[in-house]
Amino acid sequence: HLQLWDTEMETPEPVTTTEGQFVTRAKELVDKTEDSALFVPFKSYWPTYGHMTGTQSRWYFYWRNEVRQGRYLKTDLSYIFLHVYELINGVGWTDPYDGYRQLNQIWEAYRESYKRLDQYLGGWIADFSFVHHLDVPLSIIVARSRGLAGDLAELELMRGLTAAPEQLTFAVLTAMSDYDISKSKFYIGEGKE
Repeated sequence: HLQLWDTEMETPEPVTTTEGQFVTRAKELVDKTEDSALFVPFKSYWPTYGHMTGTQSRWYFYWRNEVRQGRYLKTDLSYIFLHVYELINGVGWTDPYDGYRQLNQIWEAYRESYKRLDQYLGGWIADFSFVHHLDVPLSIIVARSRGLAGDLAELELMRGLTAAPEQLTFAVLTAMSDYDISKSKFYIGEGKE
């Protein structure tokens, strides 16, 4: 059923989503910094600016500025995810390769403290590189993470096999495969070498 709008009727208000509100607010706060702040714990399932208290906000903007300068202070995972959400949504960078670089640096800086980052950032960074058409071999991401899931793994496997098979190490192939070849009779026997 197709609804035709009378040109004299009012245009319906756009639907505002939580994600859209987040991006709008992130763009407003892109340059906000704090000169100093005390760390205040912050735990939120889907962290947003509105979930933080004033002291948490001051810490976040101080910490985020430090991260942008390459100083990765100890912080809570919710602050890290909030900054990652900004980067994924195009806030805090002008060149997609810079966004990609920042995401990777955050992952590397905090992955030892927060193993959960490996569950999310590998796939998110892979998606980021696809969305922005970055010429980045996903085998690097696969090797650092616990692999890629589903269609993304198949796409990377096909790309790797056709474009750069020499980059597909045994570890990368194992991470992208549904089958653990290292447990096969062939591999356990004479096939390993």
